[in-house]
Amino acid sequence: MENAIINFIKNNFSNPLTLLAGYFLSLLLFATLDTFFEKLMPNIYVRFSFYALLWFIWLVIWILEKEKWPKNIKGKVGIVFCIGTENDKQKIRIKNDLIKRIKELINSNNLADQINVILISPQKTQNFLKIIGNYFDKRASCISQGINYFDHPSKEIKTWRKTHNKINGHFFIWGNVKERLEQENRYFFELDSLVTHAPLNQYRQSVIQREFLNIWMKKISFKEQFEFKGFQFSADLIYIAVKYITGIAAFFSGDPFLAVKLHHNLENELNRFNPIPQNIKAVKHKLKELLCEEYICIARVNIENNNHPKVKEFLNKAMAIKANYYSVYLLKSIYDFIVGNPMEALRSVKTAKKYSKNDGTWRYNEAFLQMYLENWEEAVKSYKRISETSYTSEDLTINEVTRFNESYYKSNPEFLQSLYILGFLKLKKQDNYPESFQFFNEFIKKVKNKNKYEFLLIRAQSYMMEIKKKMNM
Repeated sequence: MENAIINFIKNNFSNPLTLLAGYFLSLLLFATLDTFFEKLMPNIYVRFSFYALLWFIWLVIWILEKEKWPKNIKGKVGIVFCIGTENDKQKIRIKNDLIKRIKELINSNNLADQINVILISPQKTQNFLKIIGNYFDKRASCISQGINYFDHPSKEIKTWRKTHNKINGHFFIWGNVKERLEQENRYFFELDSLVTHAPLNQYRQSVIQREFLNIWMKKISFKEQFEFKGFQFSADLIYIAVKYITGIAAFFSGDPFLAVKLHHNLENELNRFNPIPQNIKAVKHKLKELLCEEYICIARVNIENNNHPKVKEFLNKAMAIKANYYSVYLLKSIYDFIVGNPMEALRSVKTAKKYSKNDGTWRYNEAFLQMYLENWEEAVKSYKRISETSYTSEDLTINEVTRFNESYYKSNPEFLQSLYILGFLKLKKQDNYPESFQFFNEFIKKVKNKNKYEFLLIRAQSYMMEIKKKMNM
């Protein structure tokens, strides 16, 4: 009986029944040793005070251990495993075959500095499974109702947030492993997963959720006679999914460097599977585009830092993956202009146009470059087309173009075209008549006696009349 109680305490330490089991076990112990303690402490009140003290210490130990969770190393992506088992043999297989294999893959790919693997102890498994299971169900309910679950006041989400903050993990994998007889003994994994990230907009959340559904194998089974290979195969599948999904989450959360680190060489790792499982075929198709976008994002960061050699390096990497990619040529046009080659920049824009589909960002680059090259008629035509068309997320482009021209004019006050561009965008794209009036008014004053701007001056004066009419001036 005592052994059963000890095993229960060992395997279910966080369970409130464990506290009671500890008290019951101590009663049996005190009853057995009371004669011995009586010789040391003849006074019954002293003796019972001693027992009460031991009970109090047990209560403190239980509370502290209940609230204690393994903590991820700061600065690393924490991959947290919590897998319920039915016997000690399964616990050994999880630790020595599954987790060990994943750590080997991480080390062999030089990711030990970025990724930390955490295995929830068997003593805390049931408690953790309950916490994350309740949270997962509540989260799904919130999403289905269109509710923002990040700040939801429910008990399930508060408990999970408290636990998550203590562990500080990023990718959680939980579930159970079972052995059942189906003609011959087989292992069955039933695993769920969750990636945690900073609050993202609805579109990006839906992308991550969709990729989860595409890649994650919720159920894995294999024969016991192939258990080593089976656990290894399961580890490989989990490792691929972790790298792929965590990389997407890192990219969407603004860390393209980590995303590249996780996605680089992933295609070669997929080739270990022969044949490739159906659920990760989609990964192979999308990986090139993801990596291309990540290299482009890093190139953008280096543009902001004025690190031109790095911009070129990452643009070349992106082109090596997808030579005919819209975003590559769009960014290349910016790079070409920054390094003093506006004609090459214009050629890059024309190439980007071929692959633009419904995106009109290239028009803004083209129009600015025509202004820079003082091709006034072509520039005006480009801006006219901009005023007549629109596309998804154009507001972001307009804000970016506005910030660029404000900054560029401040650094290059002789480039009066920026005043015209700002006046035009404020008028035609933002309906901001007062600011448009200010920019056009300043442009007209500065170019009035400069013949080369006459073509733009006439149009600026026409827009001023339009603005005055709209503002009843």
